[in-house]
Amino acid sequence: MAITNIARGMVLICDIVNASEDLAKAFRDGSESLKIAKAVNSLAMLGFSAAEITMLTKKSSTQNMLLLKRFDYLTRSCNLALKFQEESSQLECTFQGTLKFITKISGSVFDMIRTFNETSYYEEKKYLEEFTKNPNAQRPTYEHSRDGSDIIGYRTIDPEECQINMKISRKFAEFATYSRVVSEAKVLERVGTSCQGITEKLIEYYELRTALREGRELEILIDGRIDLNRLNAIPLILHDDPVFRENICPINQTPIRDPVRDPNGITVYERSAIYNWLNLRQESPVTRLPLTIEQLQEMPDMRAVIDGRLHELQDRMIAQLQREGRLD
Repeated sequence: MAITNIARGMVLICDIVNASEDLAKAFRDGSESLKIAKAVNSLAMLGFSAAEITMLTKKSSTQNMLLLKRFDYLTRSCNLALKFQEESSQLECTFQGTLKFITKISGSVFDMIRTFNETSYYEEKKYLEEFTKNPNAQRPTYEHSRDGSDIIGYRTIDPEECQINMKISRKFAEFATYSRVVSEAKVLERVGTSCQGITEKLIEYYELRTALREGRELEILIDGRIDLNRLNAIPLILHDDPVFRENICPINQTPIRDPVRDPNGITVYERSAIYNWLNLRQESPVTRLPLTIEQLQEMPDMRAVIDGRLHELQDRMIAQLQREGRLD
């Protein structure tokens, strides 16, 4: 089919990302049947996408490709129904809420349109191949109604009609494929942002981790190379401090360094942890209600207390090292 390998690869990546997100939600909220069904269906869609690439590489027959696309279309239709049910339960009756709802289900709509037209493409290709083998071959004629489609007769296959229908189906499938990829771009962007944050964190604390292994934790923290107040996280050696133990982030289960508060007015998160969480899923990890970064509340007073405690502990450490002769 004329859809490029790059577009197919992007569809596969979208399916991988969505399946990963749905699996994470299913494991986190195992009692919710909707999320379990969505995870299972996402895995099926991922399997069909991978199978399609494999079958195209091996140049499988048109009949096998048609069979695959028919099953694939069923899973994409189920995905739209499940996505609609999931998002409609969180729909806000405002213009922005409606626009957000449409945006979230648009990828599933385009996906179903894509697979429908790909299925039509292979059906027309099958008829064209039958005509090539037998010029007298026939195809069914359908009558459409609200109750479905019924075969009302048969007619001779017209190769020109098949080619026109194949061209139309191909164009619609290509349009829907690229539209789906564009609509899912925010998903990929969220994952990329999250991965970037994790990578930066690993690089930032590589030196600290090495120092901890070598028993140089005090020097590495206060001899001028790293300032406690400039760290983005509470150092491991200070986790038992009573001030820091009072505020533990519910996401990473470590003392909070840069606090932000949930709109519920109770839950406090580590900023980087909740940002990474919301980059992947826009819901509170505690209440499961819709949540965006813009809704988080700043906590300057709590931040000042944490900064003050770090400064106090750093002064104590410097004095201790000076007494021990370990710091000039």
